[in-house]
Amino acid sequence: MVSAARPLFLKLPYMGPQAMEELVAYDPHLIVGVLGGASGTTYDAFFLLEDARRHGARAALFGRRIKDSEHPLTFVRQLREIADGQIDAREACGVYHAELDRLGIKPYRPWAQDAELTVRWGG
Repeated sequence: MVSAARPLFLKLPYMGPQAMEELVAYDPHLIVGVLGGASGTTYDAFFLLEDARRHGARAALFGRRIKDSEHPLTFVRQLREIADGQIDAREACGVYHAELDRLGIKPYRPWAQDAELTVRWGG
């Protein structure tokens, strides 16, 4: 494919570190982004972003996970901090729960359950 016809951005489900690294290495000019996938624990979402970023993803699209969160604005703030490398997924999950508590919002899951990784990716 000629470069003028190549896409600038590619969004796909996260298939794990190896697949992400291979895709990013194939064309370093391509902006690779991951989809958030189905809703799960808060840590699932935060870890997906952290892991994908660590292995070369440069964008993330988390529509359902944001919409289904207890407080979307707080959820997005934590995603932004993870994306910027300012906080890791585990810490972001704790900050998110602390903010829910401060706002008087009851979490869908208790902290111990919401801080579990329930999704596994290949690689």
